Amino acid sequence: MKHGKWLVSFVLVMALLGVAGCASMSKKSPEEQIRETVAQWTATLKAQDVDGCMKYFSEQFTNYSWGDKEGAREFIQDAKDTGLLEDIEIGIDTMEITMDGTDRARVYPIDITGAFGTLTFDVTVVREKDGWKVIGLSAPGL
Repeated sequence: MKHGKWLVSFVLVMALLGVAGCASMSKKSPEEQIRETVAQWTATLKAQDVDGCMKYFSEQFTNYSWGDKEGAREFIQDAKDTGLLEDIEIGIDTMEITMDGTDRARVYPIDITGAFGTLTFDVTVVREKDGWKVIGLSAPGL
């Protein structure tokens, strides 16, 4: 029985050290988190991975043309099915992030170029429990 108590004590100490270590590590800034999220999201779009792309959309997403998240899915799926996503280029190097409080930000510009020409997206993201999500976007000409 002593061995069992020792093992439990050891596990608890290791867990506490792990938590303390995580707490002392520097966290990424919201801007860094958003940049990573946008890079991952646009990579799924470039790969024509509709399901992967939709993981970055909030359930509260709204758009003047598409309506809700399901409407966005249908639009992106149609773009894939008609070949509009083939060989697209996505420019995020010049995007700027403007924070609106601690849980909301505007990301602009995100340029997507393909057979259709170039569209410049203005994206709004929000922090949700599982990361930053797209809650709105607009692009003149879309």
